[in-house]
Amino acid sequence: MQTVKESPAMPFAALNTAALARALSQLTTSPEDLADAYLERREVLTLSAEGRAPGLLRHREEGLAVRLVHRGRTWMASRDGLEPGLFADAVRQVARRLPAAPYPEPRMTLPPWREDRETPALFAFPTAVERALRERHVAFPWRLSVARHRRGLQVVGVHLVPGQEQE
Repeated sequence: MQTVKESPAMPFAALNTAALARALSQLTTSPEDLADAYLERREVLTLSAEGRAPGLLRHREEGLAVRLVHRGRTWMASRDGLEPGLFADAVRQVARRLPAAPYPEPRMTLPPWREDRETPALFAFPTAVERALRERHVAFPWRLSVARHRRGLQVVGVHLVPGQEQE
């Protein structure tokens, strides 16, 4: 087994996509069926605006959705979290149109949320902008809002598993 170093920007690097694809393959009954899972992890850092108490507001979200398309009809279930039990529960909900079958919880090891080295640069940004404006003798009222958005996505399908995306 190969060890993959995870980074804050690549949260799904160590995800066992084959286990998810196997669980999704149990939903399909014909070659025309489509079953896929969508996993997302978002983080937004917002620096307090000038005139307010200094600080950093951190908003983190993660979730998943399972979709099944069968004979032109679509079933979908979503959950707020990235855990094996939540994934298996979403698969069970989508699979209600099928005969009762056990859906095992796949292994979903994701790295915990981590602090990154870019956060201090976020604090320095408003000061750098203010300094640049003063150097150019710009005089107008302004208020600067600073936020950083980071999002990781992984789509897992029965036939194709693309690489994870990040923005």
